[in-house]
Amino acid sequence: MGEAVDLCEVYRKHEDVFNAFGELREYAAEKVLFREGEMEADDAYLILGGTIRVSRQVRSKEKELAVLGAGEIVGEVALFSGGPRTATARCIEEARVLRLTRRSFEKLRSSRLDVAYELLEGILGIVTQRLRRTIDRLEVIYFWLT
Repeated sequence: MGEAVDLCEVYRKHEDVFNAFGELREYAAEKVLFREGEMEADDAYLILGGTIRVSRQVRSKEKELAVLGAGEIVGEVALFSGGPRTATARCIEEARVLRLTRRSFEKLRSSRLDVAYELLEGILGIVTQRLRRTIDRLEVIYFWLT
């Protein structure tokens, strides 16, 4: 499980299945997918094309957390845990995404466990890479503060 899976590969492999359970969307540059603090969020976006900037308000300034591209996912926290959005996602350029809601994911899991498992494995790989980068950054900060 060391290397993250390209979710575009998973999508292409099971395109008909994903299109039956998810919703393909296209967004123009600068379009906001979701905003930090939005309540009752329950969906995530598999990025099939384009780039998306993820940011958060810190001391009244917008702080870039990541720039994500094809093969990645954004909004996965809401897909699995609900609650308010933890960040804002804005398209840097035109983007093509597959929107999955918690309900559509549960339906996918019920009818195509094999595909749901492959998707989860890919998401887990991506989240694990992000967590490792965050830990590395925290170590640097801790080093400079102590």
